Amino acid sequence: MDKVRAVSPTASCHLCPVCQSPSTHEVKSLSIESLERLIERDLSLTNGALDLGGGQRPRQTELRECRGCTHRFFTPPEPGGSDFYRLIGEVAYTGLRWDHELALNFLKPNDALLDIGAGNGAFAVAASSVVSEVCASDFSASMKLTPNPNLWSFDGSVLQADGGLGDLPAPKSSSAFSVISMFQVLEHLPHPLRTLSAIAEALPESGRLILSVPNSKRFSERYLQGLDFPPHHLHWWNSRSLNAALEAANLAVDAEFMERIWSPKAWVVGSWRWLISRRQADFKIRHMPGTPWPLRNLTRGHSLFVVVRRDKR
Repeated sequence: MDKVRAVSPTASCHLCPVCQSPSTHEVKSLSIESLERLIERDLSLTNGALDLGGGQRPRQTELRECRGCTHRFFTPPEPGGSDFYRLIGEVAYTGLRWDHELALNFLKPNDALLDIGAGNGAFAVAASSVVSEVCASDFSASMKLTPNPNLWSFDGSVLQADGGLGDLPAPKSSSAFSVISMFQVLEHLPHPLRTLSAIAEALPESGRLILSVPNSKRFSERYLQGLDFPPHHLHWWNSRSLNAALEAANLAVDAEFMERIWSPKAWVVGSWRWLISRRQADFKIRHMPGTPWPLRNLTRGHSLFVVVRRDKR
């Protein structure tokens, strides 16, 4: 039997949530108040509209980096609740995105698909014309599904607070879902490795997981984006840390892609906007160690995309 290392509650907050290494270091300590102002600015909300530190929430958060897998994460991990997402609304994603369109190429006509974190349901609706059955699940009330005999929704999220999976809905056309998809979900979860491990156990032998996450090493028009921080994003993923998480969860990568930008106009305009936004940033969070200059990531787009399966080892 493997020995379980005992750690104090404080020390456990500093373990890498991907590889469980204690070798992590602080990148930046941030006040919740500064993050409130940053998010309000980006979403054009009135000053003071957010109260992310209300109640029992801490007033300070740390961005830490793992020296092993290079994963960056915020601690303590405090995800946003339904009130937060009701306030910010559907500001981030509308319609089909790059990762959605790419995923359609990896679906088969006889697949039964469970879409976790379906959002407004755009991908679920598109996938229902490709596969035999789609079940869309999301904890928010923003899902809008067009009536379709191949498409149905599950009331509530299948994700549990501890990172595990609840009782999964049973597909109507087969014994198990052959494909599970999660687009832009993993960065929101306090315990992403537990979730990936639970999904690996839930997949049938020939099943696949299709997922995408924001690429922290991407070209950006803003020096800092409010929704990259808690309580919206709890993790900053890169290709190395994502692959480390998948390996730790006993998932083997079949395909991996990075969204790309091939637009000289976007590079020039975006670089100028980045410089302006850096000068306008709150002094308390202006100097963020390791924040990449746009010129280092010209062709790197917003998302990382992988198709994985259970490792038979």
